[in-house]
Amino acid sequence: MSGLQLFSSNNLDILLDYLIEDLSEPLPSPLQREIIVVQSKGMERWLSIRLAEKFGIWGNCSYPFPNEAVRELIKEILPDIAEDDLFAPEVLTWRLMGLIPQLIHEPGFESLQNYLGDMQDALKLFQLAKQLAGIFDQYTVYRPEWILNWEEGPEEHWQARLWRELLQEGLGYHKARLKKQFFEKIFTPNLKTAHWPKRLSVFGLSNLPPFHLDILIALSKHIKVTLFLLDPCREYWYDLLSEKKAGKIQGKINFQKKNKRIYTSEELHFDIGYPLLASFGKYGASFFEQVHESFDNLPEKISRYEETKFSDPGNNSLLNCLQSDILNLRKRGTEKKLIAADDHSIQVHSCHSPMREMEALSDYLLDLFEKKKNLDPKDILIFVPNMKEYIPYIHAVFKGCQESEIKIPYTIIDQRTNEESQIIAVFKKILSLFWGRFSQIEVMDILESPLVLDKFDLQEEDLELIRQWIEKTRIRWGVNGEDRRLKGLPVFENNTWMSGIERLLLGYA
Repeated sequence: MSGLQLFSSNNLDILLDYLIEDLSEPLPSPLQREIIVVQSKGMERWLSIRLAEKFGIWGNCSYPFPNEAVRELIKEILPDIAEDDLFAPEVLTWRLMGLIPQLIHEPGFESLQNYLGDMQDALKLFQLAKQLAGIFDQYTVYRPEWILNWEEGPEEHWQARLWRELLQEGLGYHKARLKKQFFEKIFTPNLKTAHWPKRLSVFGLSNLPPFHLDILIALSKHIKVTLFLLDPCREYWYDLLSEKKAGKIQGKINFQKKNKRIYTSEELHFDIGYPLLASFGKYGASFFEQVHESFDNLPEKISRYEETKFSDPGNNSLLNCLQSDILNLRKRGTEKKLIAADDHSIQVHSCHSPMREMEALSDYLLDLFEKKKNLDPKDILIFVPNMKEYIPYIHAVFKGCQESEIKIPYTIIDQRTNEESQIIAVFKKILSLFWGRFSQIEVMDILESPLVLDKFDLQEEDLELIRQWIEKTRIRWGVNGEDRRLKGLPVFENNTWMSGIERLLLGYA
């Protein structure tokens, strides 16, 4: 059965119940794969555990990210498209680096010529090409009509000309062209869909580019597409204005009417609602508005079903108050909530470095386990803004703890293991020592790599001995005093690697 279903809630557990109910109806064949589109590895892991708890056995399920899912669906309709996306920003960057020097001296490209100068700075060219690649990619998703007009129209500004030069290379299809061809074909009669997935679920997303959403909605003509969306507010909040934005508009209106009376924000009927939602929710608001607009304008032949269920968390804690205010679009104003002395539902810890952040997190978790005896490590999910940056510090704090009573088990689930080989990853870390501070954390991160351990025939207990040496000789950072001078810092030998190694040799002698 084809069609579009929309379930929305502010509670992830409610969305999970909807998903479980939907998945309870088995697919026609046990060999068919269930497809659930998610936005992070953390959500994939959480869903896998919860679905296994519910069904007892849970397998043969794919959790693609939106980009991957949409590309695979497009390939079902357009099987001749290339495997590699030659218009992806990382590929387009290098293509632009080759094209820009060929065009920069032509009329219309003066602004690029003024920026790049005599073209001797390859890094500057790369940075420009990278920025342009990202902008062109955004155009294909959010402004496809511009891109298609550049290809067919008479526009002669430098961006349009540069884009047409890219197309003349004849390499692949960009998103705007793929979307146009996709829509031309998906609505043709007698389209063969026997090998397509029977249903597709999109779970827990609060934002999705128009390109992806349009593809999924069009697909609902042939298969069952279900959106399980996390909506923080039960009211219509898509046209809220932040106080800053409202102030700008009010000032502009009053400036234009400077010879008449001044209008207040109440007279202009600005809807500010809850400030946090108005300030930080503009992308989500645009997404939800597009979802509901598309849902209301579906062709009559496509079946549709919508259900919403919201859960008010109440006012038991500061976090509950915040969630409840957002849910009900309530601005408390002068109304105050008395915070209990033991209310730690929202905390802010300001730390001077990533290493100190991890140490503060470890202390907080240990305190949490001490207070809540039934709390299990698997019940805790920690979000990190840049996982690649934090991985060595996570290992240093949580893996470096050797006391079994306070050692916290952990798993890093958002690592991109296929992004680069282990050898390249370690090699890059070694190279980064050259322009870094050569800190003990960076060196230990390299030594902990399985490849390095194997190369030098080291064991885990050897690493512990090395950590003790570093601690006792007080090695902190820097090769020696000269290394610190080259980095523009005062020359002193204390706490460098050379100073520590000399202390070790003298102690041994």
